Amino acid sequence: HLVIGRELIEQLPDFSTPIVRKPIRFNTIVKTVCSRLGVEVNQLAGSSRHKFLVLARSLSVYLARELTTMSYPEIAHAMGRKNHSTVITADQRLRRQLGANEPIMLPAGQGTTTPSELATSLTREVQRLQA
Repeated sequence: HLVIGRELIEQLPDFSTPIVRKPIRFNTIVKTVCSRLGVEVNQLAGSSRHKFLVLARSLSVYLARELTTMSYPEIAHAMGRKNHSTVITADQRLRRQLGANEPIMLPAGQGTTTPSELATSLTREVQRLQA
C-alpha cells in the first residue's frame, strides 16, 4: 500500500471545478493561418499550388485535426473540396514537414521558422482568440 502525506495532497490542483473552454472553430483556424501566411481565405478553396497557399491549406487541416473533432470529410467540405483525400494528403504533408522540421521562409519579410514553431505559435494564437 502506498501512503500519501497530507502535504502532497494539499499540493494537488483542485479538480472539482471543471475548466470550460469554448470549442475551437474551423473559421478561426483558417483566418489565423491565412493572416500569418499572407494569403486570402477564399484562395484556400482554389487550385493554386503557390507554396504559401499549400502551406496554409496543410496547416489549416493539421490544426483542425489537432484542435477540433472534425473528420477529414468535414474538413474537406469546410474547405470547399470535393474529395477528402486531398485533405488527408495535406495533413500527411505537414506531419512529414513537422518530422523533418527544416526551416521554412515566411512571406513578407517575416524571416524563417520551423514547421513545429509555426504550428505551435498558430495553436496558441487560435486558442487565445477562441478563449
